[in-house]
Amino acid sequence: MHDTVTAPDLTTSTASDPDHDSRIVRTDLGLACATVVTATLLSATASALLPVGWWFVPIVALGWALLTAASDRYHAGIYALFGAGALAMLGIVWWVANGSDPLPMVPLLLYGLGIGSAANRLLFGVIRPVPAFRRERESS
Repeated sequence: MHDTVTAPDLTTSTASDPDHDSRIVRTDLGLACATVVTATLLSATASALLPVGWWFVPIVALGWALLTAASDRYHAGIYALFGAGALAMLGIVWWVANGSDPLPMVPLLLYGLGIGSAANRLLFGVIRPVPAFRRERESS
């Protein structure tokens, strides 16, 4: 009799691993909370602008939520996310080079980024499952 011995399958499916999903959710929500706390600490320096520039926060939050949702699903979404970050940095450099002070807008930008990140992860991590592309990216 030939008894064949096979090695156990070591490839684990991250699609059904709730601990992996909860780690992604905890990390992303923790980063979103840290961003909002940082914005709150910085907003003391820009308190005069907050009543006037509040409209900037939902625009940034919506844009960032869409960009992070795209980066959770597609390679092109990751490139779009990096491109938006690079464009924002170039915008700040241009703003400073023209003699303006971008510091009052930084807390508003950070509030938008934190709210957008939290909204994306709450929707696609708590209410709905974490996208498979994000699971694969996280496990590699």
